[in-house]
Amino acid sequence: MSSSKSLQEKPYNAQWNASIEYIERMAWNQLAIPMQNPFLEWEWLYLLENSKSVSSNRGWYPRHLTLFENNRMIAAAPLYIKMNSDGEYIYDMDWIRIARRIDISYYPKMVGMTPMTPVPGYRFLIDPGYDEMLITRIMVNVITQYCKNKNISGCHFLYVDSEWVPMMQHMRFVEWKHYTFQWQNKGYDSFDDFLQALKPSHRRNVKKERKALEKQNIEIKFSVNDEIPHANYAKMAKFYSNTGTKYDPEAESFFTPAFFELLPKFFRHRSMFVAAYSREKPDDPLALAYFTHKNRLLSGRYWGAAFDIPFLHFNVCYYSGIKWAIENNFIIFDPGAGGSHKIKRGFPAKLVYSLHYYIDWRLQFFMAQHIDEINLLEQKEIDLINENLKNLQQTA
Repeated sequence: MSSSKSLQEKPYNAQWNASIEYIERMAWNQLAIPMQNPFLEWEWLYLLENSKSVSSNRGWYPRHLTLFENNRMIAAAPLYIKMNSDGEYIYDMDWIRIARRIDISYYPKMVGMTPMTPVPGYRFLIDPGYDEMLITRIMVNVITQYCKNKNISGCHFLYVDSEWVPMMQHMRFVEWKHYTFQWQNKGYDSFDDFLQALKPSHRRNVKKERKALEKQNIEIKFSVNDEIPHANYAKMAKFYSNTGTKYDPEAESFFTPAFFELLPKFFRHRSMFVAAYSREKPDDPLALAYFTHKNRLLSGRYWGAAFDIPFLHFNVCYYSGIKWAIENNFIIFDPGAGGSHKIKRGFPAKLVYSLHYYIDWRLQFFMAQHIDEINLLEQKEIDLINENLKNLQQTA
């Protein structure tokens, strides 16, 4: 752990922390728990580091920033030094190529996000009793100076809270638009009520995919928090690893077996599993999907199966999440990154943002000059996706 005081206004003191375990758990969570995003909480970040899912060997060097007034922590930011862009889900290859062409070292860079977790909501964690603009400016100054001192090319905040964007633009960060898929509860009374919002042909397709499991004698079960069978965590680790190997045999899984082993100890209170069972073996799941829940936000994170079964993925990961969200009055269901197949299953494209500041003025100038055109193209794609989704829905 190190301290940086050069750019702070009295009486504030900033510290750089090489691990979340150096930061007092309760002090961090007093700032993080009010946020809708559960992945900014101390326990999740500790899980990532303690399980070695996040480590220097995997390209993530924790450098969390904390800000104190009279030995009391009043602000914090999860931050990482990166030597690659793995696990960020913001694809910056074009900026890397431009940096090379003008002879700028793109790495190392600093990233603000929850590693391998593309869920919107990142922002600085600031005590509401303080002037947010002032504290944010102090933290940005400390970060910028650190990047200059350490020859870090710039700082990038990914999957940020949309309400945070205007403030950061005032501090010279460039806004870059992207999209993910999120389902929104429009006051549905039941899953059947949700289906009634779809056009008949699309409704029939969803019913067909759901009935496919019934014909194969497969049933879906939910378990939440303390209801979750302990064996599910180890089984989830195995399924998760198998899924990664299936789609990319050369790739290393982002999350280690130790991550799933530690999940019940540190994050059971925000956990939910969807499990698919053969009725012939009701205690041995054929497939599992892991979700988190907080403040009416349901987030689908990982899934895997013992073997391929038609439509199993859609039922376990999408339809079950929608059903559970409706039954528990959740407003948003984020099923995870990627997948145009989500559109046909009721998930609209949702605008998300990243924020960027490069130390070298040439790269910063180039991005600022071209980002409006890039963002316009992204917005057009979002509009097209959502227009296609409307064609699957009933008109009022």
